[in-house]
Amino acid sequence: VSTQSTGVLNYYTNYYYKSNLRMMSLLRLVLWAGCIGIISLSKGEEAPSGPKLDIVSAVAYNWYNNNIPANAHDGDENTIYSADDNNVTINWIKITLDQQYAIGRVTIIAKNDGTGNAFQERIKGTQVFAYNSDPEEEVADCGTITEVDGLVYNLDCGGAEGDMIYVTDTEHGGAALNFVEIYIYSDLPAEQQLVIASAEADSQYRKNGPANAHDGDMATCYFANDGHMATNWLKLHLSGTFFISTVIVVNRWDGGSYFGGRLENTAVYVYAG
Repeated sequence: VSTQSTGVLNYYTNYYYKSNLRMMSLLRLVLWAGCIGIISLSKGEEAPSGPKLDIVSAVAYNWYNNNIPANAHDGDENTIYSADDNNVTINWIKITLDQQYAIGRVTIIAKNDGTGNAFQERIKGTQVFAYNSDPEEEVADCGTITEVDGLVYNLDCGGAEGDMIYVTDTEHGGAALNFVEIYIYSDLPAEQQLVIASAEADSQYRKNGPANAHDGDMATCYFANDGHMATNWLKLHLSGTFFISTVIVVNRWDGGSYFGGRLENTAVYVYAG
């Protein structure tokens, strides 16, 4: 079985199977997934995380003018949180979630003032920790932004269990702590089997329809019709949108190579529904 991709795509609703042979012979098709959420705001080749988490509050040691802590999680990238430059020793901001989570990733959006790097440079030295709030204790050092490179920065908390993110600044003694928005994502859950909601095919042979490809019954199989050998395909639709990590195809075996050999050169594609 050869696996092919239609592009650099991660999140889809179905798998598409197309055979280069006269007939496809599948007993069962199982899809496996690594998470149940869509992550936006990734930068570079970051690994996917789980769903974005709900932030309920933010408190800070201080802030400058109207650049209050709530701006850090208001969903408005036209506002910013900024510490007061006059307090240069202990500036920090604490972002509290609605409950405990395995925290996978923190994404920070830096300010772009359109006039150069005056504000973007301030993101350098920003340090992020995962915390428990009660009692307050550090559970993970998620990392420090050491280089200025664009506006979006991702820090990996490694699935540490916590309900709060603590952000401070190490580069400027706290004076330059400011950013547009902070997003917190859960860690990927353990791999789990996905539910196939429906199947359709270009053709079928007798009663060996596409539903047999995902009925969980090893005594049934899906067969394409030899008369449609130029266009045969099978589409399997999931119940939602998922990060799909693995596809398992169970071949038909009749004790020889006649049916087993028909799966050779079957191509697998990921499609958006």
